[in-house]
Amino acid sequence: MTALAGLILVYDRMSDFARFVTTVSNAVVCVHAAFVGLVLHSHGAMSLSAFYAVIFVLGASGALALTMPLGIFTVTFGGPRHTPTLANVLDVAGIGLSALAAYSAGVFCDRGDFEMLWQQICGFTLLGVIALSAFAWNDLRAASVAAHGPVLVTPASQGQYTSIK
Repeated sequence: MTALAGLILVYDRMSDFARFVTTVSNAVVCVHAAFVGLVLHSHGAMSLSAFYAVIFVLGASGALALTMPLGIFTVTFGGPRHTPTLANVLDVAGIGLSALAAYSAGVFCDRGDFEMLWQQICGFTLLGVIALSAFAWNDLRAASVAAHGPVLVTPASQGQYTSIK
């Protein structure tokens, strides 16, 4: 918990581009760990120590992705009046997806179909990486607009960005 608090303090002091790179690279590490787990299991090389290592990397790289962007999004998008409502709606959606994932994981484990379990983990992490990358890109663009003002691109500008001020 202390490391997460330290990461939040560092994350808050980063430049917008550094925040974007940190968020996306963290999510990419998470999805790579899931795919490494799938490949190790598919080839029969998944030992208990390899399983623990993959789960550790998944958990460590998922901490930033699960805490920072969602809080920033709810405060930024919801504003002072609607932040609690948006946070609760997103929590309900997350709990619903977690219940679905836990149920299907239980079914796969009961059948002994661990390859499908790893495919499910890969699918959920890939979906999370896509959503997190979209958030990070939108956050970077919003910070750029706030710093430089709105940008107008016209056919006459031939790819040059013209600032509207």
